[in-house]
Amino acid sequence: MYDFLSKIPPTISYIKENYDKFQINKIKWLESSMEYAFITQRTYWVTYKHSIHDIEKKKNKDLYDFTNEEIEEMLNQIGKNIKTIRVLKSIIINYIEWAIENGYKLKENPDGSLDKSKLFKTFRAKLVINYKTLDEFYHMLEELKCSDIDKMMLVLGRYGIVGKQFIDMANLKWEDVDRENMFVNVGNHIKLPIDERFITYLERAHKCEIYDYQTSTLKYIDFGYVMKVSDKSEENIIKYNTLNTRAYSIYKNNGMNRIAFGDLITWRMFDLLFEILENKGEVTYKDIKNVITILKGSSTMSKAQYLKERFMIVKEYREELTRTI
Repeated sequence: MYDFLSKIPPTISYIKENYDKFQINKIKWLESSMEYAFITQRTYWVTYKHSIHDIEKKKNKDLYDFTNEEIEEMLNQIGKNIKTIRVLKSIIINYIEWAIENGYKLKENPDGSLDKSKLFKTFRAKLVINYKTLDEFYHMLEELKCSDIDKMMLVLGRYGIVGKQFIDMANLKWEDVDRENMFVNVGNHIKLPIDERFITYLERAHKCEIYDYQTSTLKYIDFGYVMKVSDKSEENIIKYNTLNTRAYSIYKNNGMNRIAFGDLITWRMFDLLFEILENKGEVTYKDIKNVITILKGSSTMSKAQYLKERFMIVKEYREELTRTI
């Protein structure tokens, strides 16, 4: 199965007799790429055999001639395993570049068949990591047609103040925001970092007493909680169902796909990791665990590994996008 990766390489005649033209091209690529360690070569070969080779045979077409649409079609058949998709990304990009350099493919985009910036977007969409930076998030927020209380709900989510069934969001009081030290006290043990834009939206929410919707007017009552209840509520603290309904209505009324609060929290983790990367030039496994602890109160090995994989994808995408602009 891995003959060409054995300690005693097979002869050229053996390869020609036992591998088809598509496999032979991948063998040439892997053997000529001296920077790949043996384990990398093996990983690439196994992933290629399981996820690409059958599609090449079916289409009677080498991977280097696949269009963006065909690559996207291939990705749709392999599920959402982050590790597999990352390996596929490396295989596709590196193999096609090798094919161009060695004359198998004349150039990257002779007839619109391959657009690298589109390809990275395809991988990003496949991994469901539609990260918006804080600048992008606040730009989106300014365009929304909803009350400042509703906007503050999204801001709280974007800074990680949610909790199980919105308990942290619902119970957050004005006094929990430490403006001097720029953090929010969440529960008894978590202090989440904030910034001036957070304070700006907090002040807008504090002043918000009424909002005219298309069909009705909503009056807010302040019982000391950032998430104010309406004057029709019998409770002082907003309920989970009410927050969920408000979030649904925001996106529906603005013609947008809903952004899950879990995604907003993950974006906040990315924010903090990019800050570390900018300040230190690298992000360590310890940094990742610390960020999870900041947002969640504790971390586990599996959570840290999962966040690391997702962060690396976003980081690589941003780097590649910058190079292709």
